[in-house]
Amino acid sequence: MKAPDLNERFLALRTRKDKDKQKVHSETEQSERLKTLLSDENLTQEEQQRLRVAFAEGYMACDPKGRTSTKLRVFNIFRDLLGIILILAILFSFMGGPFRRVLIGTTNEVMPEDIDVTFDDVKGVDEAKQELQEIVEFLKNPEKFSSLGGKLPKGMLTD
Repeated sequence: MKAPDLNERFLALRTRKDKDKQKVHSETEQSERLKTLLSDENLTQEEQQRLRVAFAEGYMACDPKGRTSTKLRVFNIFRDLLGIILILAILFSFMGGPFRRVLIGTTNEVMPEDIDVTFDDVKGVDEAKQELQEIVEFLKNPEKFSSLGGKLPKGMLTD
């Protein structure tokens, strides 16, 4: 079996487009006929309803797979994704506060080896220097202070 060449493919595409145009034209004619039948004053509501159902069944019989156009499928997918994104955005905006910080993470983390502060850097502040020396002494010899009831100040964090 020989594969179709480029010219044959174009001809097949053109005939497919012509068939689609004819199908749309025949569908509009059929819907116009249905409207004229429904506007007939001699039909009761029950007969009009039966006519609508028969028209729908006949229409579905022509296209049993219930195929939809690609544009409609793309639109449906886009609509669904947009809805999901909208719901997630609303939930994320309500969460806020500390939860958002957990998700984003802390970017201002200070590494202990990056800190190069010495006692000479604290010149002129004798009280601060004295407090730092006491804390260092407590860390070196905690038994001396704990026997007297001393504790590490609450503001101090140690690893």
